[in-house]
Amino acid sequence: MKTRYKYIYFEEVAPKADRWECNNKKTKKVMGVIEYWQGWGQYIIEFKEGYVFSIDCLNDIADFLGQLNKNKK
Repeated sequence: MKTRYKYIYFEEVAPKADRWECNNKKTKKVMGVIEYWQGWGQYIIEFKEGYVFSIDCLNDIADFLGQLNKNKK
């Protein structure tokens, strides 16, 4: 599974809880948390306040969520 992208990377922080962090490659800061949302039956991301994203980053996030959701089924 691809976890590294041009500006961001994803790190699994709680395997049993299906929890990942979305991190900035340059600053290494956490920009959001990904978790499996039972109500929707898919992974979601909750962004931290104060971060902005380009279309490229949003596409990469969507790609990663897609990979997680595909592997969950």
